[in-house]
This record gives sequence, structure tokens and C-alpha cells, in this order.
Amino acid sequence: MTLPNDDNPAGPTGDDALAALDLLRRFRFLTGRQLALAAHAEPVALRRLEAAGHVVGFDLVDPFAHGEPERAYALARTGAHALIARQGLDRSEVPYLPPGGGRRSLLTLGHTLARNEFA
Repeated sequence: MTLPNDDNPAGPTGDDALAALDLLRRFRFLTGRQLALAAHAEPVALRRLEAAGHVVGFDLVDPFAHGEPERAYALARTGAHALIARQGLDRSEVPYLPPGGGRRSLLTLGHTLARNEFA
């Protein structure tokens, strides 16, 4: 499995992809805004990572907010395996969101995202 890069239009440059995946490994959940600030990941690059199956993206629905919902991201299994292969990490160091496992994790998502804002 290769990460999206300039030769593979399914994603951003390799360094940007690795930086975004590594941040998701460390913090579990991040918003698109947080990833843009920390890893210089543009929204289109995040959508490409999501389309390639490296990250799981979902809308944060706020009934009191106007406009487009903010998007949050988590590392998917494919992204975890790609990160392990590229960085030589131990599997136990790379948590990912299992298919269908998001419901339990989403219960405390607001707190997790707020905490990650200060990290």
C-alpha cells in the first residue's frame, strides 16, 4: 500500500499525507481546521485521503451552527497500515477507527477535539 503522492493523484504529497496521518495517530480525532493548521493539509487533500481510504471523515452536526458542518477525521485501517509500513512503527502504537466502531468513540468526540486544540 502506498500513500498518495505527486505520482498518485489519489492524494496530497507524501510528506503532507504522512504528517496528517501521524497527527491522527497521536491525537485520534482532529478537525479539518486542526489538520490544516498543524500539517498544512488542505481540505481537498483531506478529501483525497478519505477517498483513498486512509482516513475516515464525518460531519460534526451542530444544531445551533449555521452554514456547512465542520468535518472531523480519524485514522482508518488502511492509513494505519500505510503509516506502519512507512515509519516502521509497532502496530500497538497506531490506533485506528475500526469499521463500525465510530459510534462508541463519537460519544466523547466534542471533549476529545477540544482537548486536542490545546495539545
